[in-house]
Amino acid sequence: MMLSLVISAISVIPWTLAFMFSTNDLEAVGSSRFPILEVYQQALNNRSGATFLAVWLLVVYFGSIISATAATGRLTWAFARDNGLPFSPTLAKIHPRLQMPVNATCAASVFVAVYGAIYVGSTTAFNSFISMSILSLNVTYAIPQGIVFFRGRDKILPSTRHFNLGKILGPFCNIFTVLWVSLYTVLFCLPTFLPTEVASMNYVSVVVAGVVLIITIMWFSGKNKTFSGPVSYLTLNDPLLLRRERVVLMSFDPDHKHGAPRGSPSPAR
Repeated sequence: MMLSLVISAISVIPWTLAFMFSTNDLEAVGSSRFPILEVYQQALNNRSGATFLAVWLLVVYFGSIISATAATGRLTWAFARDNGLPFSPTLAKIHPRLQMPVNATCAASVFVAVYGAIYVGSTTAFNSFISMSILSLNVTYAIPQGIVFFRGRDKILPSTRHFNLGKILGPFCNIFTVLWVSLYTVLFCLPTFLPTEVASMNYVSVVVAGVVLIITIMWFSGKNKTFSGPVSYLTLNDPLLLRRERVVLMSFDPDHKHGAPRGSPSPAR
């Protein structure tokens, strides 16, 4: 995993620098329906070469979409397994022959297709949803750190953890993350242009409020009684862990209706 991040960093820096030095007309790129094609055209000054690179990029994206679809289906399955989604019993089923979450993968694919159709109707609304996704991701990073800090790092974090920031740097990182994400959330919801108009309004705050309202309604309409929480996965090939802990392996449910997709580790609670 860390090697993939290193490879990505090594490849993206020259790529970004090449883009920056090759682009000579930012207004043309901003107004283009296919900005990456315009960048290639300005860099190569050759339509055939720009088309080839754009098509090659589509091929790369197609390969990424396959892995992203599989990962999205498994995330949906995991959340449904814990009864955190509507129609969780259906989405949590594993295909008996394929040994994969077919229902969850198909449902996630349909949702992504409908989600992408928003771009056809309104680019402003689509960008607001995309911005909300980025903002929500950062908020999910800050919430656990806030909980760890306010409830006490020594009470929540294991004392035998491999990565320990200590009593000074650890709380500082927790506080800084919470404060930074809080400021980031407010700035992210502010209008980008003044005076604000309907077409240029930043609707991220509206989308965030709507998503929070939907989650709140779902939670108090029954999910607070049925949501079981995530399953903890333990590495059983660690002899120290086996001597220190008594691990009891369990299936996801006693009736064996919902197994784990192929390639998933065994769950331990």
